[in-house]
Amino acid sequence: MAIRRFAARVVLLDPANRVLLFNWANRGKGTSWWATPGGGLEAGEKSRDAALRELHEEAGIRLQVLQGPLWRTSHFFRSGPDLVQQHETFFLGHAASDQVNTQGFDAFEAEISLGHRWWPIEEIETTPDAVYPRGLAALLRDVLSQGVPAK
Repeated sequence: MAIRRFAARVVLLDPANRVLLFNWANRGKGTSWWATPGGGLEAGEKSRDAALRELHEEAGIRLQVLQGPLWRTSHFFRSGPDLVQQHETFFLGHAASDQVNTQGFDAFEAEISLGHRWWPIEEIETTPDAVYPRGLAALLRDVLSQGVPAK
């Protein structure tokens, strides 16, 4: 039986509409992937509050407003011997600049981090690297052309 975990993530755009992605590694398996800033909800925390907190912790960026939720996903992963089913809620944020400060990483994040960068949508579409959520470029194109879905 899988452990259920709830997480919140931010699709953060800079003024040029590039997306902030972090590169994470599973050094034991020799794999890596790119993902939006975010992480698990703390006890009693709402998704939007968790997304804002995680964005500040991981990127050093404080926002007052997030749009959305944009979409929700669910996936499984292994954490040691445990199978985890993670339910993620994604929000949209707009950064005033492309400055990122990762000094708020916890020890685990610092250990698995391979860096970060701002990605144009076109590069997300063509990269051979794993990017999560899957289909991020198409999802983001929909948001940019049609707006944030109504609640």
